[in-house]
Amino acid sequence: MVGLIVMAAMTVFTIYGYWPLGSTVCTIYIIVDYCCVTVSMLHLDVIAYQRFKAINDPLAYYAEDRKNYKKTLKHIAAVWTIGIVAWLPAILYFRTKSMNDGTIDEMDCYFLPTNAYYVVAQTCIVHGIPMIIVVYYCGKTAYMFMGSKLSKAFTTQLESSEGNAATNTETNKTISQAYLQKRIQQEKRISKMFGIVIICFLICWLPFCIIWPIGAFCPHCVPLKAYEVSYWMIYLNSTMNPALVFIMNKDYRKALRKTPVSRLNTSDSTWYQTTTAPPLQ
Repeated sequence: MVGLIVMAAMTVFTIYGYWPLGSTVCTIYIIVDYCCVTVSMLHLDVIAYQRFKAINDPLAYYAEDRKNYKKTLKHIAAVWTIGIVAWLPAILYFRTKSMNDGTIDEMDCYFLPTNAYYVVAQTCIVHGIPMIIVVYYCGKTAYMFMGSKLSKAFTTQLESSEGNAATNTETNKTISQAYLQKRIQQEKRISKMFGIVIICFLICWLPFCIIWPIGAFCPHCVPLKAYEVSYWMIYLNSTMNPALVFIMNKDYRKALRKTPVSRLNTSDSTWYQTTTAPPLQ
């Protein structure tokens, strides 16, 4: 949606040098813009939490994640609800107030509320808190990679599953250790990729989070071109995120097809079976 609507509208604005589509279309564009990029940010929070959970408790995560579609839908619904509630009322209120007061220029299409304290509060709540959450969980995930903590986490899960499995043989132990090392390498690779996503996210979002409050207190201190550049950086980040997340999810699906975790609930299943789990539907 960011690419289809938001970036298309911003392209028109950038090429013309002014907003040629009228105030109503501008209001719709701003609503879609702020809601979508906020949803994109909140999705990263969800993924950061899931990454940490996959590292900290892999057995429970993959057993639950494989079949819990309703939980995923609830996450999506919650993220969109937060994005809409955070921006829709405020944008409609400030845009209507500005149009009634005659303080808005129809040739410009920016959301610059007249209440500077609202801007600071909104920046801290809608932008600051999600940034803190994503950095927090990424930091905890990185901490798991330090020393042997990741290996210990997977070994604990492996030993727990062995308690419900058949008697071990030397061959089974060899297979389980090989599987353990493979899983650790997969998790490291995926987490490094997500770390790159988060670094790009912070770089692309920080300019706007700094410029917007400054512009609220000192409207003439920030040129409009600075807003344009900060917007394009956010759009670029929001456009890249789905592609990178898709790559990560593809890796998950490949890993799950080779993981006998779906058989753990059956009486003859073990973590070190050589057969593969059935592919996800």
